[in-house]
Amino acid sequence: MKTVKEMDLLEPGTKVFKIVGPTLIKQYLYESKNTVNKRLEYINDDINRCEKSLDDVTKLLAIFKL
Repeated sequence: MKTVKEMDLLEPGTKVFKIVGPTLIKQYLYESKNTVNKRLEYINDDINRCEKSLDDVTKLLAIFKL
């Protein structure tokens, strides 16, 4: 979330670079924002999936304890 806030402070046209191997590659700001938002979306989806799996296992354990 900190990265999103920092990127929101940047003005359009600001030079942004990404690391690819040992080199820095210039990237448009909107591409960087989209990449960060997409990664956060994947991370949040994965967290939700894991929490659902944990709930399912907890329910199964409760059933077997009966």
